[in-house]
Amino acid sequence: TKDQLIKWLYKKGLKNKWKTYINSGYNKDFKPSIDRINDYGIYAFKNMQLITWRENLLKGVRGIKHHRNATNKNLCKRVFIWNN
Repeated sequence: TKDQLIKWLYKKGLKNKWKTYINSGYNKDFKPSIDRINDYGIYAFKNMQLITWRENLLKGVRGIKHHRNATNKNLCKRVFIWNN
C-alpha cells in the first residue's frame, strides 16, 4: 500500500537523501531512486533498495544485462501478464 511504501522510504533514509538532493541544487545524480536489487525480480520490499539516480544508472550500465559478453541481453522485463 501507499502507507507501507512511505514507511519503507523513511526507514531507508529518504529524508537524508532528499536533503542531499536539495543541497546539490537538484542535481539529478543525487535524486533518490528505488532500485530492484534483482533486476528480474518484482518490486517487493525485500527486493528494493533506496539509492541515488546516479547509482541506479551505473548499476544498470555495469550490470550483467549490458555486459558485452552477457548471454541474456533482455533489456525489457515483463512486469505484468494479462490473461483473460
